Amino acid sequence: MPYVNVDGRAIHYDCPRKLPSSVGQTVLLVHGAFDDRRIWQHVYAALENNHTPIGLDLPGHGGSDWPAFETAEEHVGFVAALVKTLGLERVVVCGHSMGGSIAMHYALEHASRVSGLIPIGSSPEWDLAEFEASAEGSANADPWSDPDTAYTSNLDCLFSKKTSPELIAGYDRQIRQISPRTCRADLETCSTFDLRAQLKNINVPTCVICGDEEEWKDGSLAIHEHIAGSSYHEIPAAGHAVTIEQPQAIVAVIESFLASLS
Repeated sequence: MPYVNVDGRAIHYDCPRKLPSSVGQTVLLVHGAFDDRRIWQHVYAALENNHTPIGLDLPGHGGSDWPAFETAEEHVGFVAALVKTLGLERVVVCGHSMGGSIAMHYALEHASRVSGLIPIGSSPEWDLAEFEASAEGSANADPWSDPDTAYTSNLDCLFSKKTSPELIAGYDRQIRQISPRTCRADLETCSTFDLRAQLKNINVPTCVICGDEEEWKDGSLAIHEHIAGSSYHEIPAAGHAVTIEQPQAIVAVIESFLASLS
């Protein structure tokens, strides 16, 4: 479990080999809001033999130093600094949820560094008013003033109706390890994405993935519609947490996409 210093912060990441050495495609795995690198556990394990996955904890998440960022621009600047610090020439940027928005923003600003883009359960912008209202009873209130209610409301948006209660309970325990102040920062970040008009300018190979019961499916459909040449893959019996709900199906799509880049 190595660490790297990025702009004065210790950033925790997993990688199966010493960077910048690589095998196959170098795949930067960017998690979403209220999460950490563990959302990629199945994807990472499947890729580590034939590729070079990098599962990082964004600032303020998992094992990485606080503070968490509150804007899209801060996250893109951080990813750019991380790629440079690790000595990576080109990466496939694979992002889940907010991480997919970060990945798209990075591809827009640093296309020469991006060999492929995989937004999963993502969106060019985020309308979280319904989550905020259900968490606190008012869209104008701070949903994290009552963390237990906010965690529970978030959980209600994540899973297929077919997903087992045991998997949901395990993930609930995991996300409650992310502090409320980090979750507040993530909500602020999500509110700053406004990429829809710029998607047409993304010209790297793109594979869009989402669950068939995805809460924000319109976001994935918009990404596919506006990025020329992108492929779209809808995973059955999966919601927003598709990477842990249907790991074999999602890994098959990712591996096929990576093979197409060779």
